[in-house]
Amino acid sequence: MLFAEQLNQLASNHLAWDIGVTLAHDLVQMRLPFVHTNMLSAPYRDDNRYLWDFDEVSDFAQVAPWQEKQVRKHVSLMEFANEVEVENAGDDAQEIWVLSSELFPYEDLGKSYNELEGKEPPPQPYHYAEWDYQMQLERPDWCTVLEKRPIPGEVEVIDDIVVKYKSIIGRLKYLIEAMQPQGVQRLRKQEDGDEIDLNAAVRAMIEMRMGEQPDPRVMMRNVRKVRDLSVLLLIDLSESTNDLVLGSNNTVLQLAREATVLLANALDKIGDPFAIHGFDSNGRHDVE
Repeated sequence: MLFAEQLNQLASNHLAWDIGVTLAHDLVQMRLPFVHTNMLSAPYRDDNRYLWDFDEVSDFAQVAPWQEKQVRKHVSLMEFANEVEVENAGDDAQEIWVLSSELFPYEDLGKSYNELEGKEPPPQPYHYAEWDYQMQLERPDWCTVLEKRPIPGEVEVIDDIVVKYKSIIGRLKYLIEAMQPQGVQRLRKQEDGDEIDLNAAVRAMIEMRMGEQPDPRVMMRNVRKVRDLSVLLLIDLSESTNDLVLGSNNTVLQLAREATVLLANALDKIGDPFAIHGFDSNGRHDVE
């Protein structure tokens, strides 16, 4: 009834407040007993999941169906060189041609066209879901990640770190190499394998004689354990990492760089594959 009486005020942001005050006043006048120990559970509770329900066809596509999605076409070097480029086309062009490798000029300058022009090709955005631990909901396509190549730095800084912590690098190399499993391991209770496990086969025959369901895993397999290790190191490159560490003259970023050099040098000596990535963000729509 209260909402029906205020049909002409549905657009007002004070409507819910006025109705709530009216209901609170009526409840006080009714003098209903209140027992704070009672715990009543609602038979139905709306958790607002529909707010994060993305349809296959977005509202933007329905409003603006004439806007086509940008196409990135991977072409060969000959196709890239023979095609006439549209000079006034920007990063929002309908079609962008991409080479799998960078294009270098005929002169052996050691620098690609991208480095000479000083402009990196626009990165392909990737959308990732995020789990909201407070609402216990997964938000689809919540973060946008733009992958970019790092700018080359000074090699002398890395060399100084290697010389300074040479003994620690050797110790790390020894610890990582100790993780290498060796020898042949025998796996029992396998449905398919190299040979029959006699103990398991005897138990299965006993179970069959007793009228029970036998365990079909009567085979065993010999597996040779080899080293299989790869490392991906993700470094936080946010602005806050430029703060000084308490009681030290080094910043958080400097310590992270030194630790990265130590680990990378030890892995390189062993021969294990590794990669170093960094990230910073300017909101959830711009994570680089």
